[in-house]
Amino acid sequence: MIISTLGMTDKEQDRSLQAAMKRRAAQVPPLANDFPDRVMERMKVESEGVKSEKYKLHFTRKVAAIFLAAIFLSGLAFATYLALSPRQTAEEPELSIANYQLSIQNETDTLKTDTAVTNQPVVFDNVPLEKMLPEMAAHYQTEVEFLNDGARQLRFHFVWKREEGLDRAIEKLNRFESLTIRREADRIIVE
Repeated sequence: MIISTLGMTDKEQDRSLQAAMKRRAAQVPPLANDFPDRVMERMKVESEGVKSEKYKLHFTRKVAAIFLAAIFLSGLAFATYLALSPRQTAEEPELSIANYQLSIQNETDTLKTDTAVTNQPVVFDNVPLEKMLPEMAAHYQTEVEFLNDGARQLRFHFVWKREEGLDRAIEKLNRFESLTIRREADRIIVE
């Protein structure tokens, strides 16, 4: 017979052990005069084992709680340090109207040293044709004429490399099924 003593006070455990001892003694005929004492001794040893297991579980939970509290407090301390530490920022001069006007004059009076044109491709992502083609035409100094008004709202993902030339760009655009573009002199015609 196993007696569960979890959740009991010490007095309740002692009463439970005594009751169990009496039940056990009533079931088994005594072999000697010290039988009840031996049973009582055995039950005390078993109950001490249960108490030690309960203590081990309680101790483990305490250690885990202390560990988690230490981690939480160190994180809180670090967050407080970051929040209260001064930021290293460049001090910007206070702008007044006079300083602002001077800064504008300085910007317009000087020529930028980097005047080279880069040949980076232009990426049109989900851009309607009526916005994309005029930008391309302006670069090649041509005009755009839309014969098909439905083509104006067509949206494209298109990578335009300026150095490839207008004819190559038109050739790439004509690969789309719903579009036909042709070039006549200084005009780009969308059909």
